[in-house]
Order: sequence, then C-alpha cells, then structure tokens
Amino acid sequence: MSLNDLLPNWTLIPQMLVFWTVLWVLSKFIFKPYGALIELRIEETTGLQKEAESMQQKAAELKNEYEGRMNGIRTELHKMLEEEKRRYQSEVNTIVAKAKMEAVSEIQRMEELIHRESHRVTKELSSQVEQFSEEITNKIIGRGIAS
Repeated sequence: MSLNDLLPNWTLIPQMLVFWTVLWVLSKFIFKPYGALIELRIEETTGLQKEAESMQQKAAELKNEYEGRMNGIRTELHKMLEEEKRRYQSEVNTIVAKAKMEAVSEIQRMEELIHRESHRVTKELSSQVEQFSEEITNKIIGRGIAS
C-alpha cells in the first residue's frame, strides 16, 4: 500500500463541486417549489376538510331545526284538525238535535191530529150507531124494528 492509495483522488474536488452545485440547483428549482406545492396542497386539503366538517355540522343543525319546525307545524296542524273535528261534531250534534226536536214536534202534532180525528170520528160514529144497528138488524132479520 502506498501513500498515493491513501490520498484522495484529485477528481474528488470537482466531483464534490458538481455534486453540491447540482444539489443546490435541484433544491432551489425543484425540491423547494415541490415542497411548497405539497405544503400548499396539505393546507388546502386540511382547510377543505375543516370546511366540510363545518358544513356537515351546519347541515346537521339545519336539519335539526327543520325537523323541529316540521314537528311544530305537524303539532299545530293536528291541533287545528282536532279543533275542526270538534267544531264539525258540534255542528252535526246541533243539526241532529234540531232534527230530533222537529221530529218530536211533528210526531206530537200528528198524535194530536190523530187524537182529534179519532174523537171526531168516534163522535160522528156514535151518533150513527143507532142507524147502523137498525140497518144491520134489518138485513139480518129482514124486517124493520119498530121504535
């Protein structure tokens, strides 16, 4: 082994100079811009993820608000429907009660008319009973009854 074998080759310095120059050029024009681009994309992605989470949270809040309003409206509509049902039933009951009263009145009027007619007919027939009796007897016996 000689001393020349232990010393570095004279091409080491130009190789080191080229290596460091290439490294500086790559760093300046490729690595730093590419790193900045990657960092920008990471920031945009993170921002978009946070924005998406915020929008999802807002959407959930709006959905809950919407459902609350819809439940309130449904409750109000149900109350209105029940009130209308009660009002309708009240009107029906009033109409039915009025019809019943009219029917009872008509029945009483007819009963009174029948009662009067029966008294009139009874009175009329009672005055003719004697005459009918004579006619029936004449038809049965074949001769008149002397009064």
